Amino acid sequence: MLVGQRGEPLTERAPDPCDRAFDLASDPARAASAGAGALGPLAPDSAIAAAIALGGVADLADPASVPRALHGELERIGAVLLVPLPAEHGVVGAFLLGPREDGRPYNADDRRLLETLAAQSAVAIENARAWAEVRSLEERLSRENLYLREQLELEHEFEGIVGRSEAIRAALAQIERVAPTDATVLVVGETGTGKELAIRSLHALSNRRDAILVKVACAAIPESLLESELFGHEKGSFTGATQTKPGRFEVADGGTLFFDDVDTLPLGVQAKLLRAIQEGEVQRVGSNAVRHVDVRIVAATNKDLRAEVRAGRFREDLYYRLHVVPIRLPALRERPDDIPLLVQHFVEREGPRLGRRITAVAAETLSELVRYPWPGNIRELRNVIERALVMTSGDVLRLPGPLQADAAPAMGAGGGEIGHAPFAELLRRKKIEWIREALARSGGNQRRAAELLGMHRPSLTRMIRELGIRDGAAPPGDAPSGAGGPSVST
Repeated sequence: MLVGQRGEPLTERAPDPCDRAFDLASDPARAASAGAGALGPLAPDSAIAAAIALGGVADLADPASVPRALHGELERIGAVLLVPLPAEHGVVGAFLLGPREDGRPYNADDRRLLETLAAQSAVAIENARAWAEVRSLEERLSRENLYLREQLELEHEFEGIVGRSEAIRAALAQIERVAPTDATVLVVGETGTGKELAIRSLHALSNRRDAILVKVACAAIPESLLESELFGHEKGSFTGATQTKPGRFEVADGGTLFFDDVDTLPLGVQAKLLRAIQEGEVQRVGSNAVRHVDVRIVAATNKDLRAEVRAGRFREDLYYRLHVVPIRLPALRERPDDIPLLVQHFVEREGPRLGRRITAVAAETLSELVRYPWPGNIRELRNVIERALVMTSGDVLRLPGPLQADAAPAMGAGGGEIGHAPFAELLRRKKIEWIREALARSGGNQRRAAELLGMHRPSLTRMIRELGIRDGAAPPGDAPSGAGGPSVST
């Protein structure tokens, strides 16, 4: 029997020698699926393919009605009768029959029976394919729904990009221009500037808006699991792989794949990611099968990737593959005119959630908010406004205390060191000091410490690792002898 997908070459099927005892007339569906191994594709320009496309029965007992080329091909494979399988749209295959065991030719009654079986088999094949497509769609929707449920459990930054400053309008204009294309986009900005929100806006404006946006939090996934998360794995491919799991590339097929903190990817994974992006192909861990995917790649980082390339921590070829359309998001200190709008936004959004009815913001509070440099950017501002909402007793919003003391240890502390060490080293020491202070105030809990610092927990975890902070203590030489610190927990 010859079968094939619509628009693809027909493939010859060899009957299974262990599965021949069934009644074709009473079980056409089984007859239609009684194929074991594929013997090879049938060339689209072959005489058999042409005859099947025409839809007529070809019988070697009537040589005059069979073209010479078709006659030769049928004889080559030992067939004397070809009966097409007619479908609703075209032909899905054909029965190829050899000579009868009794040696007599196929008569009109035989042909009528075979044509009836062919029609029933074609319907069975079409139904089986339709059911397979439904199951495939169900599995895809199940994967997407599971991913979306996981995403809904995460706290989104805010519902819209707020701001009228020239800096933020320039970034938004770039997003609007590049969104309708499939160009790779790299969003760069400090922690808390709204990189994820910008990428979600880009996806919403793109031609893939009706498909899924899949996020890969590169800093939050253990290195040992990254390859499995990205490309998927087969059941039994490693210890703990109790079932087959599609990777993020497969889940995002047809949509957008977002790599957050892309600079944290290990070099080995970077090489495999580059190949997947360039070829549009992925292989699950434990499988040799190549799967083609159609995804748009977007990435975000708070690092200078060019510096990471020079330092040998990021592949140069991957950098150029991602750096097609770079979009820089301004820090909050670069757009102070947007702070009153952001304060109003957070008050209106968070006030009802916290049971607070605020009608105004104190002038001195707004003035202090505008003057503050906001090292944690919008995320830090949101945290400050939430604390102020909780602590305010009336309907006028006021800060519960000085901003620097509230948001982070004062940057002026230890200022006498300036001039005795390079600025980068001073900044490193201050980061260690701030992190140690936040860990101390949070009892060593990284999640709470990250909230105090206006950061994502994965970003804090990465910074602790990069600065060499272990168990809440600074690296050797950065803390007085005997100085300890709180134990770090997640």
